[in-house]
Amino acid sequence: KALRPDEVLFKQQNAPVRYEENDYYFAHRLLPPDQKLPSSDLLKAIHAYISKFYERSEERENLKAFRSMDETALIALGILVEESAREVLGETGHLAFLE
Repeated sequence: KALRPDEVLFKQQNAPVRYEENDYYFAHRLLPPDQKLPSSDLLKAIHAYISKFYERSEERENLKAFRSMDETALIALGILVEESAREVLGETGHLAFLE
């Protein structure tokens, strides 16, 4: 079964204790100010899509590809999606109405 990104993060060796009332992971605080992580909602959506996609596949090669989709790959895909959206929409979002 595929794990959500937060499930993977909280299983790391140096992860903070997870409390229900304060359920956040603060590793992003160590990033430089000009580096931002992708939206967690976006990452959850990508994860759900990829999990369902590979769950339906029975080909052996797809299973290998699924296992390569770790948290680092998920964050990288999130960055690519955000950058692509930013480029397509433009600075003001006015390009959303053109196609």
